[in-house]
Amino acid sequence: MRTVIRSVEVPHLWAHKVQPYARSKGTGNLFFGDDTIYSYGTHFPIARHVTNSRGESAVLFTTRTRSVTTAKHIRMVRAAIPDNVTVFNVVDLHSNDHQNRWVHYQNRILDTAKTAVRARTHRSRHLRTIDTLVNEANRYREFFSLINLPPMNVYLPLSLKKVFLRIKDKEIETSRGVRVPIPHAVKILPLIRSGRTYQHNEHPIYLGRYTIDSIDTKGNLWVKCHFIERAEIERIAAQLGL
Repeated sequence: MRTVIRSVEVPHLWAHKVQPYARSKGTGNLFFGDDTIYSYGTHFPIARHVTNSRGESAVLFTTRTRSVTTAKHIRMVRAAIPDNVTVFNVVDLHSNDHQNRWVHYQNRILDTAKTAVRARTHRSRHLRTIDTLVNEANRYREFFSLINLPPMNVYLPLSLKKVFLRIKDKEIETSRGVRVPIPHAVKILPLIRSGRTYQHNEHPIYLGRYTIDSIDTKGNLWVKCHFIERAEIERIAAQLGL
């Protein structure tokens, strides 16, 4: 068994599971061992073969980028994977932190939606990307039998009238780019869940630098140009363990 081969062959041997190990000639900067293929060292895994509890196979593929040469390695590996292989594009390959990967899917969806809203051209391409990410996230959930995670059903219209939330840098960020401290959001959660209405003319309640306009009996929230549905608030609350 040859283990030192041309770099163009390394991804194919890995993708088709021909042998347990191989590296490229010369510096050996593209190599694989068992289920994972790497670029320039084990600090940068490109892709990994995985099997679920039902014996089904898939590939976890990195969403990270690095140098020009590593970007070339990434393209080579992706091109070597057969079309009939399920691929999940994830932030990490070796942890079993499904929650972290799920949040990463959500954040990519929200980032793409904001790009779509700002886009003057190629807007439809960004919307197709959103659909692709939603479908991929749900296939990931099904593949790993993650029944504790709700199905991903996020679709952001161009007007973005429906506001979505995410946790970022110890703050909650809306799909319109506004951020508020997590403690402020937590403080109003009991009122949202109480079933009582609130109007700004009663007494001001602040959410970050903004005053809340109103809360209806269902817990839906109005803050300036934002209308945030109770279901979206509860989704984020669940991520915070509340």
